[in-house]
Order: sequence, then structure tokens, then C-alpha cells
Amino acid sequence: MKNIFIPAFSFLLVVSCTNVEYTAEVNTGTLLQELTDLSRLTLAPSEEYSLHQFSSYDRRSSHPYSPGWFQNSDGFGGEPRPGFQEILSEPDSTGTGEYLICDIKGPGAIVRTWTARMNGVIKLRLDGEKTAFWEGPAEDFLWKMAGALNGDTTGYYEGIFRQNDASYFPLAFSEGCRIEWKGELENLHFYHIEIRRYKPGMKVRSFSIDDFTTYSSIIEEIESRFSGLETIKQSGLDKSLTVAAGGSDTLYLLNGPGVITDFIVRVNNNHAGNVLRESVLKIFFDGASVPQLMSPLGDFFGAAPGINPYGSLPFTVSDDGTMECRFHMPFKSSAVVILENRGKSDINLDAGLEVSDYKWVDGSSMHFRAKWRINRGLTASNRDIIDIPYLLAMGKGRFVGTSAFLKNPSQVPTSWGNWWGEGDEKIFVDNPAEPVFIGTGSEDYFNYSWSSASLFDYAYCGQPRNDGPANRGFVTNYRFHISDDIPFEQSFTFYMELLHHGVVQNFDYARIVYYYSLPSAIDDCTFISESDLEKQEMPVWEHPQAYLGSANAVFVEAEDIISVYPLDRLRYNYLWSGGRAVFYDFSRQGDKVYFNLRVPEEGEYTLTMVIAHMPGSGLVKVYLEDDPGSTASEFNLAGKYNTYSRNHSLGRVLLSKGRNRIVVENLEREASTLGVDFLWYK
Repeated sequence: MKNIFIPAFSFLLVVSCTNVEYTAEVNTGTLLQELTDLSRLTLAPSEEYSLHQFSSYDRRSSHPYSPGWFQNSDGFGGEPRPGFQEILSEPDSTGTGEYLICDIKGPGAIVRTWTARMNGVIKLRLDGEKTAFWEGPAEDFLWKMAGALNGDTTGYYEGIFRQNDASYFPLAFSEGCRIEWKGELENLHFYHIEIRRYKPGMKVRSFSIDDFTTYSSIIEEIESRFSGLETIKQSGLDKSLTVAAGGSDTLYLLNGPGVITDFIVRVNNNHAGNVLRESVLKIFFDGASVPQLMSPLGDFFGAAPGINPYGSLPFTVSDDGTMECRFHMPFKSSAVVILENRGKSDINLDAGLEVSDYKWVDGSSMHFRAKWRINRGLTASNRDIIDIPYLLAMGKGRFVGTSAFLKNPSQVPTSWGNWWGEGDEKIFVDNPAEPVFIGTGSEDYFNYSWSSASLFDYAYCGQPRNDGPANRGFVTNYRFHISDDIPFEQSFTFYMELLHHGVVQNFDYARIVYYYSLPSAIDDCTFISESDLEKQEMPVWEHPQAYLGSANAVFVEAEDIISVYPLDRLRYNYLWSGGRAVFYDFSRQGDKVYFNLRVPEEGEYTLTMVIAHMPGSGLVKVYLEDDPGSTASEFNLAGKYNTYSRNHSLGRVLLSKGRNRIVVENLEREASTLGVDFLWYK
């Protein structure tokens, strides 16, 4: 497929490097177009903007390895130092004070907002006006900015621009932006606000409510693009080949100039999950001696470990193992795509590649880079905290995203106890004394909150794998910086703290970074060793640990109390406590299975069942046989692809001394499967 390439910034700006005269305009329309424009990322930043994050991070984290570098009071209340730029008015008798989030002078644009929860009111002033452009509930501003600005209550704009706990509606300003918060520090007040700061002289037209009408067609295009991310161009698979064990093969040899706009791979082996880690993808652009792209095949597409389907703007992974990359990869003279098979079995795969015409401009066109690394056998701790390096690069470019692949063999069954990501992202651009990004938690960076175990996928962020229960097992997170790319002129450094709720041995932390840079850039990524690619084994879960969220809990294995117990209903896997769980096949709606739980004393207990989610499972009702009216809870156990484990609480229930019969009833109209690992009460 051949297309005419138009430089992506042609609609946005023209720069004269000698006198910094900008002859085009940034406005709501151009910013909206950037939400789905992957081509513009291929061009080097011309110092037109920098990106900054304002957040509620712990203000004691001032500079690397200072005494407060790993402090973590960032929005819960009671912070030693308020997480704001300035105190505008001290708290009154009700605890309500006024605080400055940011005060930007000059042109810019808000490009991302996020919160876990935030009380109080946000006041937005634009372009030095004394009258607030908008004032209202902080959560409305941070979660659903577009709807909040125009008074829409239908959720239409939220459905387009909100991605989990973040919002990506762009808001431009020509002369300045001041954001204030009025609220109670003792209540939750988490926030991220990402702002582009354009260079003086940049022509920016400030946002207007009329922009919703003026650019309605672009908004509709964004809605359409974001709603079709799970579709892969199956017709693009036009090449089949076998790569021998221990060998390598050149998948494609391309002459330039050109740009790869679509790359699709499907591994056809029976155990594709192992193959995806054992095979290494390398792409060399323009005769480079070191590949600009180097990663295990599955990790490159964000599918690791194994196949975990999701749909995002630059990547899609389908449940049949087909994987597609839509990041644009330009080259001047050549591109060589190589797959190394470092496993012990031949790899059978199909592949496809789309190339378009491209006008390579020296000093402006950039190579796409993707670099993977893994640290194995770490001790994740709440005491000996470390910074995990994602990327250290020198040169000029744009950072556009990352995926993290974790092995978390915690023995604790609850998020409050087995959460791995209490640490914050810390991003340095062009060697500043302090980072331009300091976050409030790893999950906050990946656009979710409260160490959630929920599976989700959006255009820019997702959690396609989380074994559970809670955050135990293998976990995969991704975030792509498309409209909030981070330009750098000289250097880029990205660290993520590893701060666990407990102390966990044998913790593995793999990650891949995606960025563009001029050909002369270098980074700290090294070649992938054989030990890096060894299969990751989750240790057997001997027995759940009572800690934090499960403190003082009593654990009871399901196989010890189920009333029907043929041996063929046990399944064995690292997911399950003791390495095994009990499964029961319902044949029709209304079928029931019983568990006989004995407690030593009558009383109120919090009762939780750890149950499997998987294909073939469905809606069930769980209740105490003696008190179905007040204890019944319905749970949807359906899973799209992989099997995973989750806590399902019946809340506070009255249990009798001795035997209590727990009923699980099938509510599906057809056959379904139930898998129960263990119960716990406290």
C-alpha cells in the first residue's frame, strides 16, 4: 500500500529557527486531531512545547536521594507539606483552605487530567482574567472536563475523552492558565494535571465553548476511532514462514525512504505464550549497527507474559494471538526486520507489513525505538525502596509510551497487602535539577487507582492481565503518550519506584519503552541475554498470608468444605492456594453447589470467597442457606480469555457456631463452570 506522506506538523506550525516566528495556530481543532495522529510523532520537536505534570506528590521528594526521596504522602490527608504550589489561604474553622495547583504564564494547553478521588472545588482562570472561566467540583474537572465545561450531563463527552480515571480533553490557552483548589486537606485530594507550555511567540487560540460545535466532526471521528481499536487487519497477514530453533530469519528487507505504518504478526505454535518470550524481534533502520527496536516478540506488542488480548491506539492483540503495531516507523534508506528464535522448537508464524511513502528530512525525521529489559529475582519491599530504570536516553526525541510486565509472588490475597506499585514515576527532561513528572503511585501513572485488579483497555492505557486475587501473580500495564508525548532536546530519564506493601522475594520487573529520536541518540538499554528469556515460573502458593487487608483472617480451602468432591474436579495451577482449586460444572439454571463452613464462635464476620473468572463461567448467586434474603450477592464470573482469580465478598454476615452452609447458585440459562479456591473470614 502506497500513500502520499504529508509532514504531520504542516497543519500545526511553521517555525523559523532564526527569529522564532510561528505562522500557524494551535487551537482546539489541532489539539483534537493529535489525539489520534500517530504520524506527527515521527518528527523531532522544534522546541515548540515542553510537557509538565502538576500533581499532589509528596513535597518532601525534592531531588534524587534526598532524605524525602521515597516519601509517599500524596493526597490521603495529613501530609507534612500540602501537595500544592502554594497556600493561598490557610484552612478555616471547617478545615477548608485555598491552594494553588499551577499558575502558567504564556501559551499552553491542558492535555491530561487524573484523579483517584478529590474533594472540594477547582477554579480555572484563563489568560489572566480575574473572573473564573470555570468553577465547580474538582472531580468533574479532572474526570469529565469536556462535559463539565459545556454542562453536558449525558456522558457523551466522558465516553470519548475519559480513559479509566484519566481525561484527555485538550484545553488551549493563549496567555496563561491558573488553577486553584478550595477544599479540605484532611479529605482525599489526589490530582494530576499535564500541561504543555509553548514557547513565547507561539500562536495559540484559547478554548471557547463554541469549539464543541466548531469541531464536532473531529470529535465524532475520535469517537469512531476509539471505538474500533480491537479490530485487526487480518487481510494484512500475507507472509508465512518458519524460524528454526536456535536460528533467525529476515522477515522483511525494505528500501527507503519509507515508513512502516502497520506491522502484524501471528504465532501459530500450540504453546504460543512461551514462543512469544523466547523469540526476539529486532529492527535495524538505515544500516544501524545496533537495532533501534529490540524486544521479545510478545513483549513488544504488550502481550506478555503469554497472550492477553487488548485494543489500544498503537497496538492491538486479539484472542487468536494476532498482534498489530500501528506506531509509524520511518527510515531513510533501509529497514531490516529480523526474528531470532532462541527457543528449542521451530516457530511457525504469519506476518504482514504496510509501507507508505515518506519524505525523510535530515534533522527532523526520527527513528522509532523500542527497548526491553527485565530485572529478575528482586526483593520488592516497603523498606528498601529502589528506583527501577525505564529509560536513560541522550539526544533529541519524544517519549511515547511504556508497558510493564510484573511477576508478583506475594502470599497475601488482598490489594491492601499484595500491591506492588505504591511507588511513583519520576521523569527528568534535559537534565533539570528536579523531575518534571513526580507521580502519586504506579497505578496512577497507568491511569487507574486504588491498586485496582480490574482488567481494562483504552486507547492510551490498560491492564490486560492481572492474575489475582487482587494484584498477585502476573500483571501487565500499559500507557501510551500520544497527545501528551514528552519532547526532549538533550536527554530523557524515566524511573519508577518499586515500593511494595510487604516484602516479596523473587519479584520480576520487565518493561519496554517506546520513543522516537534522531539517529544520533543513544540509550542505556543492553542486549537481551539468554537468562532474560528464561521462562518465568510463579512459585507454588503454599498458603495465603494474613496481612494488612487480610489481617486476622482465617483461611479455609474450598476442597476441604465442598459437599461434592470427586477428585476429577480439582485443577492444579500456580494461581491457586496450595496449587489447586475445586471446580464444579453446572448443567442448567438453578443448579447449586454447597460449601460447609465451620466457625468456632457465633458472631458477625466479613466473609469472602476467592473464585475463578474464566471463559465458560457466568453469573452466580452466593448466599447463606439459612439466611438467603439478607446475605445473597450476585457475581459475574465470566472471563474473556485467560483464567484469573478474584475476591468476592458477602460483606458482614452472621455466622452460627459450627456449620454454616454456603450456597452458590447458577443464574445462567445454560451450563457454566464454577471454580473456587478458598474462603476466608475475619
